[in-house]
Amino acid sequence: MAKLVKLKDIAERAGVSIATVSMVLSGRGKISSEVSDRVLAISDQLEYRRPGSTADRRLAFRYVTILHSESYRYSWNFSYDLITRLESLLIEKGYYPLVIHLNEKWQVSTIIDEIRANRSGAIFSIDYSSETIIPELEDLGIPVIVINNACFQDKHSSVLADDVQGAYEGTRHLIEAGHRSIVFAEYEREDMPALVRERNFGFRQAMEEAGLPLPQELRIRCPLEDQAALERRIAEVFGQRQRPTAIFAHDDAYAACMISGLRKIGLGVPWDVSVIAPGDVLDYSQPFLPRISTMRIDIELMARMAVEIMMTSILRKERDPLVIKTKLHYMDRKSIRTIGTGR
Repeated sequence: MAKLVKLKDIAERAGVSIATVSMVLSGRGKISSEVSDRVLAISDQLEYRRPGSTADRRLAFRYVTILHSESYRYSWNFSYDLITRLESLLIEKGYYPLVIHLNEKWQVSTIIDEIRANRSGAIFSIDYSSETIIPELEDLGIPVIVINNACFQDKHSSVLADDVQGAYEGTRHLIEAGHRSIVFAEYEREDMPALVRERNFGFRQAMEEAGLPLPQELRIRCPLEDQAALERRIAEVFGQRQRPTAIFAHDDAYAACMISGLRKIGLGVPWDVSVIAPGDVLDYSQPFLPRISTMRIDIELMARMAVEIMMTSILRKERDPLVIKTKLHYMDRKSIRTIGTGR
């Protein structure tokens, strides 16, 4: 029969007190990373199994990995704020956050090996979309919380922006300002198809409730990276005798591209065309960016809810996913003009 490993055995090997070993394995107290790593490594070598529930053992980890995948450069402003808030919240709770910036060349096996090498006990996945990595990590007993990617909400715990609500209320702002001919502008998102669907649905819902038409000629769908194609389409749509008075754009990065195209044909915002977009992904402290009214994602709330789900996922026995959707809030940057009988 194998010898039962005790805290005393680990303490002697690590050259620390039994109390220190206990604090490291329970995730309590302020222990240096050097000592924590040594204690955890020795506990693994000795195959120590702490008495108590699975949840007790899972609470012993100290590191949390944040996986970040960036499909578009403009999204870094959003991602940076979210990562920073997650790091602060994790440190407050006594965890060490580790950030792994992914690219398309990374293999799933490489990512998992990196996570295991870092001894991470929980994962936050920001914008990253892989149908294989999350189940593999959860099979290893590592809870994963997906942030800002609705593609996995039916299978995995997720914290999301309520994009249907954001698109609906954003469109309502245009309608209540008197606009009746509104362009819907979007681009394909292979990384987040659910995001495109939900914002489209919210826009259509608001227009249909107001009894407004949804003509195909008022829909613009061009690749984000093809500004020339977008400008040609803008010239077609706004070159009509009865041109539209407003634009609902997929996000404010695309709205900025739209505004540039409008300027090329002599139209200004909001004097000629009003614009709104969900997201608030641009860095509006930069003076060269156009001021765009947005439905802003509440990054602070998303980060807080993600950490709460992490703690709940560690403690609970059931594996049903927890999903939280956060409300988007209107940010008025004066890109909407009231016309007609609007407010």
